[in-house]
Amino acid sequence: MKIRVHINDFTHSGYENVHISKIDSVFQNYDTGEVDKIWLDDVIDYVPVQDAENFIRKTVSLLKRGGSIIVSGIDLYEVCKSMSNYNISVAEANKLLYAGENGLVKKLCFTTPAAANVVESLGLKILTKRISDYKYTIEAIR
Repeated sequence: MKIRVHINDFTHSGYENVHISKIDSVFQNYDTGEVDKIWLDDVIDYVPVQDAENFIRKTVSLLKRGGSIIVSGIDLYEVCKSMSNYNISVAEANKLLYAGENGLVKKLCFTTPAAANVVESLGLKILTKRISDYKYTIEAIR
């Protein structure tokens, strides 16, 4: 079983696509250690700061041993660097950091190292960390 939690209307084949507004159904419908792969596709940005680590911990608990997780989001450092180098305007930076999709409001933006620290603190082994433009993607295994 592969689950993709998302904020947009795109679907990816091979995954059960779950909008973040329906995430509670995932936690109710799957047992601990039942899922092979979870992709948190830009959803961490929409979780309140004080709940982010617990949200990731709860999601990781669904993974089988040897299962993997992908966490992606907007990297705060990358946006700030681009703005301070005048590569993007303040308005563009604000849109990247605060503009939500489908009526959702962003709550926080991690940096790649901060997101990686949360993932590692949960006992996962990071396989890859990538940054493309402003977006980080971290893949880890349980």
